Amino acid sequence: MPRHKERLRMQDNKKKKIESASEILKKYAAQPTFNKGNFGDGIRWTRIPSDLRNYLFLSDYGVREATLMLYMILIEYFNEDDGCAYPTQSQLALQMNKKPNAIKGYIKTLKDVGLIKVTSRGKGFSNRYLPLQPLEKSVLLSRFTSANERYTKLCAELKDHDMRDMKRMPDHMKANRERREGEGITI
Repeated sequence: MPRHKERLRMQDNKKKKIESASEILKKYAAQPTFNKGNFGDGIRWTRIPSDLRNYLFLSDYGVREATLMLYMILIEYFNEDDGCAYPTQSQLALQMNKKPNAIKGYIKTLKDVGLIKVTSRGKGFSNRYLPLQPLEKSVLLSRFTSANERYTKLCAELKDHDMRDMKRMPDHMKANRERREGEGITI
């Protein structure tokens, strides 16, 4: 196919709207509710430390959701017999729907914030990854001052947000009550 026709076909595909995810899912049976305590349901499980989410406050250090997803994938690859994980960067890229260069950046960030140790096994071999235990929130915030500042600022903003909601709540409830009473609806 000539280049200009291929380019036009690609542009045409971009203009086409794809079916929404919700429309696709309507065609299938509903998914069962996830039960974190049911280990006999046939689902593969990977134990993830709850303190990992605290690292989202380290965005000034390059931590993003995808960075933490890579950490979780490395935990899944962890081999207890060998005491490490050794997936290739291509395997990790495929698992995350990312390019290998993005994976390299996430690995560097995980090393920098102390979530993994990486050992090279030499040219042509995958690295060895040792996932480290995430720090508790209080320890993490005491070591990373910008994360503590971000956390403190967000707490204050959320407190203000909640107070505004609480002030609006009675008026909102009163308006709904008056509307229902006007329609002859009682609760």
